[in-house]
Amino acid sequence: MTDQIIEDRAEEIGFNNPIIDPGLGDLAEAHIRLGDLDGADRALCRLEDQASATGLVWPVAAAARCRGLLSRDLTAAERCFAEAEAALRRWKMPFEQARVRLSRGKVLRRHQHGAEARSPLRKAWNLLTPQELQVA
Repeated sequence: MTDQIIEDRAEEIGFNNPIIDPGLGDLAEAHIRLGDLDGADRALCRLEDQASATGLVWPVAAAARCRGLLSRDLTAAERCFAEAEAALRRWKMPFEQARVRLSRGKVLRRHQHGAEARSPLRKAWNLLTPQELQVA
């Protein structure tokens, strides 16, 4: 029974779709963290192609999140994070929602908006922690 639920869930979000590579978001983010913007852009282009081809929640959200991380303009980055969050409202994926919020907080801090970064960072923490450890 549990295996079938996992398989059904994987199919619904596109992880068993032969044209979806679930590692591309991580690859793009790793390149970003290493400062390899060309590598990040290559991985992100592939991820955006998958998002366009399928319209599935995960590649759409992951591509928008990574595009937000790559953006040097805060307004453009905020639009990307809003797009990622909108996609994730279509399907409950708490880990991915937390990643978007962590990424948004990171970008806000990079742009010297530390106080404004607290809210998305706190929301990410609360998504990933048990109820009794959550911060108000």
